[in-house]
Amino acid sequence: MRVCFLFLVLSAALVSATPLTLTFVGVGTGTLDGITFTDQSFTFTYYTDTDVLFNPPYPGTTMDETTPDLTGTFSTTLSGLPVTVTLSDLGVYDNPVEERLGLWNESTDQDWLTITAPQFASYNLMSSYTFDASGSEITALGPVEGPLITSDGELQISSVSTLDFSATLGMAMPPTPTDPVPEPSTASLLFVGTGGILLGLIRRRKKH
Repeated sequence: MRVCFLFLVLSAALVSATPLTLTFVGVGTGTLDGITFTDQSFTFTYYTDTDVLFNPPYPGTTMDETTPDLTGTFSTTLSGLPVTVTLSDLGVYDNPVEERLGLWNESTDQDWLTITAPQFASYNLMSSYTFDASGSEITALGPVEGPLITSDGELQISSVSTLDFSATLGMAMPPTPTDPVPEPSTASLLFVGTGGILLGLIRRRKKH
């Protein structure tokens, strides 16, 4: 009975978790591993699900929903070539009291790239949503709090002209690569089959 109950609880938890993709797409200027990009499109992408959202994350905070420290990606173009690096020190948060949504640095516990707009007063990351920001709506930039450490050096963004946010519920996670199961070769099958026949003949001779 207890096993059945635990199975039902686990099944309910799995069903309740909805995949969630959070994306920030902007145009800005900065550096990645010492290489400058100017007025270049960039994208921050995070794949998570609704079960890892906290409300609130820590006592005394005003954040309504936030993700913990997630592994995300940053993509842009350097010297004419597309580049994608991984990030492991940024989370995504929404603060309805301050009407702000954006990225925050886990190590320094500081905002890193954010948007401030009245629309975020009633949003909590639990539904699909899009917002296009520009000008004064972009309220925090990377250099204020220092560079980020990525899989390919430090990332710093000095200016952003546009920053679009989108949250998509139900979007499939990126496929996890798996090693293919090797198929047995014909020679191996022939070897095993022949060995079985010989073993059978030996046993039959012993009986006689």
